[in-house]
Amino acid sequence: MPHSLKIGVLAEARYLAQSQPVGLSQKLNELGHAITMIDPQKAFYVMGEDGWFDGLDVIVGRGRSWALLALLGWAETRGVMTINRREAIASVHNKAQMSIAFASSGIPIPQTFFGSVEQLAREIPKSSYPIILKPIFGDNSKGLLVINSPEAMADTDWPEPW
Repeated sequence: MPHSLKIGVLAEARYLAQSQPVGLSQKLNELGHAITMIDPQKAFYVMGEDGWFDGLDVIVGRGRSWALLALLGWAETRGVMTINRREAIASVHNKAQMSIAFASSGIPIPQTFFGSVEQLAREIPKSSYPIILKPIFGDNSKGLLVINSPEAMADTDWPEPW
């Protein structure tokens, strides 16, 4: 049998009811690897005390909370291998930045508009509707709103800061 790994699965509690990372953890366990589940929001950490990741060969990150991002970054600065690196997760956390990166790289994306609700209502051509209004810091498709016309856009009470 190949070398058994000690794997930390750093996952927010909300993901533990989903097929991932539970399926990944079960399969790795079946293959003989030791799995330690780490909830970034249920522990207390003292900066500089690295005990929370002592002995781990790799940490797999699942989530995008600031606590999770901080812990992944901490482990990475100490040379621990991570899968779903802090930088990769952070790069998709901000939907506006992600869209800019895709468009700048020539990656095809749906037509994307950026601006205040008032600006969008005035400037988006009627032919572009329906529009999906998406929170910049949205997560798991929460907060999506389908807008069918410029008038409906103008009447939208959108909590996203501008």
